[in-house]
Amino acid sequence: MMDTQRLVLLFIFGFSVLMLWDAWEKEHRPQPVAQAQQQAVPQVAATPKASTTAAQPASAAAGPVPGAATPATKGETITVRTDLIVAEIDTLGASLKKVELLKHKDADDLSKNLVLLGPEHHFEAQSGLVGEGPNHRTLWSAQAGEHALAPGLDTLDVRLTVHGQFGIELCM
Repeated sequence: MMDTQRLVLLFIFGFSVLMLWDAWEKEHRPQPVAQAQQQAVPQVAATPKASTTAAQPASAAAGPVPGAATPATKGETITVRTDLIVAEIDTLGASLKKVELLKHKDADDLSKNLVLLGPEHHFEAQSGLVGEGPNHRTLWSAQAGEHALAPGLDTLDVRLTVHGQFGIELCM
């Protein structure tokens, strides 16, 4: 009987500690950037003249994210060929859209190569930085020319660049 009481008290104590920790985390968690920007924009008192015009949203007042492409921007697709793979990279976000293995056949159709990433898989490999830098919506630029592995070489470098804030050029 005494062991059962101790077990119940242990569960109550553990649950209390969990609830206290959760409350502390909520209080000390950093504020998301979007909320911080909305709070930083001062609220202007409405005047009779201003009531006839539409209010500008806080996100538009804060301005665009540096390095981010507009929603209508489309990237260019770069095809990279080696002796083992064919890959497609979209310059919008430097995303890896398709990877096809040339030395492996598809289990369902032996006449086709195995495709690891592609539109039929409904996912892609995105890249970018967290914070103010380039992200998966940034328009990158690629080197001009063909992106194929030359005979006798073991490596192929495909450089994507973007011009960031303060005149900094980033490569990947």
